[in-house]
Amino acid sequence: MQDKFQLTLAQNTFVAKKRLVSQIYHISRFENCKTTLLQTEKIIQNRNDAGVSLDDIGVIVALKRGFEFVFFYLNTCQADNTLPSFDVALMCRINGIVAVHDALIPGVLRTGQVGVTLYDGSRHEPVAQTDSDVERYLEALANSAMSQTERALRAMLYMMRSQLFWDGNKRTAILFANAWLIWHGCGVLEIDEVHFDEFNLKLSEYYKTGDMDEILLFIHRHCIQGMTLA
Repeated sequence: MQDKFQLTLAQNTFVAKKRLVSQIYHISRFENCKTTLLQTEKIIQNRNDAGVSLDDIGVIVALKRGFEFVFFYLNTCQADNTLPSFDVALMCRINGIVAVHDALIPGVLRTGQVGVTLYDGSRHEPVAQTDSDVERYLEALANSAMSQTERALRAMLYMMRSQLFWDGNKRTAILFANAWLIWHGCGVLEIDEVHFDEFNLKLSEYYKTGDMDEILLFIHRHCIQGMTLA
């Protein structure tokens, strides 16, 4: 699986910021937010809409702050001439922002049992992962011959299936993958409305089987966006 784009950090950040409203709008669908794209934009711009619930506003504002943190973190690393750490600590920092209103303990790997109801009505109840479990997975990705895009996507899917946190797992995983992609100039990941239902069907199947090949190819084909330079 090849990288679809080769951008600088500045170029990739530009793309991510241009797509920020639609990105947050589409991620909020995973939390059953009922906002329109226009309402989402107004909330991001700090213009409240009386037709939006406080819960939906909370999700959107937290996602905005999550992306702001990602941009700040990556730009700070570049300014300091240091490499960002795509590790458990970064996952926890992102979760602490995006799930601040939802998680039992935001920003901390769960230690108890959680479950997800799949499309066929069955339950997916993964065993809680430790810091060491996650770091071993990330280390194996880092030492592989995969493209940076494939590493980012595999990390995201692993995070989702493992349900690492008490809540906000999809939001955290998508922002973490985007941070990885942006830093390496590989574009941005956005699961739009056209592909939302099929993504969820494939995700449900991946939760059941543990085989991510099909959903991995689907995301790579349909959900990685960027820009082509002349």
